[in-house]
Amino acid sequence: MDIKRVIFLFFVVALFSLKSFSENYDDSLLLDTLVEKGIITEQEAIEIKKSNAEQAVCLPAVTKSFKAVFILQTRFTHTHQHTSPLGVSFSDTNRFYIRRFIPAFFADITENSKVMISMFFPSGNPLNTFDYEIDIDHEIFKGKLLMGYWMVNYATEEYDSCTQLFTPDRSFLCLYFGSYGDGGFDAGKKTAYSTQLGFAGYHTGVYWYGEHPKNPELKYSLALVNSQPGFHFSSRDNGIGTWLTLEYETKNRPYNLRSGITFGYSSHLTAAIDDANALPSNIVENGDAYGFNPFLRFNYDRFTFHAELMYTRLEYGRTRSSNIPLYTNKSEAASPWGFYVMTAYKLFKLGDWGEIEPVFKFSYLDTDGRGVRLSDVVHSMKNNGLYDKVYAYYGGINWYVRGRYLKYTVGFEYYDIFGDPYTGSSARNGATNQIIAQMQILF
Repeated sequence: MDIKRVIFLFFVVALFSLKSFSENYDDSLLLDTLVEKGIITEQEAIEIKKSNAEQAVCLPAVTKSFKAVFILQTRFTHTHQHTSPLGVSFSDTNRFYIRRFIPAFFADITENSKVMISMFFPSGNPLNTFDYEIDIDHEIFKGKLLMGYWMVNYATEEYDSCTQLFTPDRSFLCLYFGSYGDGGFDAGKKTAYSTQLGFAGYHTGVYWYGEHPKNPELKYSLALVNSQPGFHFSSRDNGIGTWLTLEYETKNRPYNLRSGITFGYSSHLTAAIDDANALPSNIVENGDAYGFNPFLRFNYDRFTFHAELMYTRLEYGRTRSSNIPLYTNKSEAASPWGFYVMTAYKLFKLGDWGEIEPVFKFSYLDTDGRGVRLSDVVHSMKNNGLYDKVYAYYGGINWYVRGRYLKYTVGFEYYDIFGDPYTGSSARNGATNQIIAQMQILF
């Protein structure tokens, strides 16, 4: 079965999963039509009918409620990239594609516990999040205990649903300090490196989100997770990550303010090969990392301001090559850091036609010799070489036709990249830019 049919069948099954809440809907006619049009086979229709007939067993007797949410974002990008230091020239590219399709399912198991699973398409790792949550309300402890595959509380923008983002994508800093780490493992060997740190992002473990029982404006969170990002504990010399967040949040006032700081430590985060060897090669050293992340969010009436800083120090963090990320037992420690600021203002109200919101964001990254490839941290970007520092400027407009449920975005982002992370030379420089148009539907 080809991938298009797999995706289509997913939509069909999802449709009938929602249909199970309606007693008077007859699916036979629709399925017969799909078979007649050659979209699915007769055997596939039989399997769907059988699955639909057995829907009752999918919800245990203890399940209080179930709901599903679907997010679809389609996008057009025009990308212009300058010649890279590798001597590669790029032609301008135009691309129309599905940026995100996220189905999320929620089941309330008891009055104070629930299960949530979400998927992300298109992706090589379709599992987005999976967790079991328990609400606890005690005179000493009040908050939420979460167990599963979730994101650590570093890079606050990572916590925002993609439907709530003011820009088409999160700041590239979220991918640089998080994502899937330096990658390239095969049978115990290192085959290639990415410039991503894997310090933040999605990890498997136990999370606690608490608040002061007497003053709910004072909040804190704790996490004990695997150090390597992903849904696993044993592979890739995985270590342990520990996290602490302290924050203050006001609500139900003329303004909303949220500020705080996160501290984190991860063992065995980096993997270094012998300096005398070339890739692929066995890992000879693993390095630890620690970091912190202060953040500030402010909203008053139609005005919104976000800012945060990210800092991480990691052993064996500096590249040993000017052209590719290469980390060996002779690599010195690196201390990448960066920040972004974002402002948005809902300037016009258009009555039944929604609201218009201009947005500006500025991001900066200093890799301190680790290096960054834009192809590792910016969507739809080709590899244009290794650089040490990045300035990114974004300006755009959001049109909320029906709030988050139907939203259009048009924006322009410019990246100024420079510096050789290995030699420290400032002669290397480049630039690239993107025009992005996106439609969002939430249902």
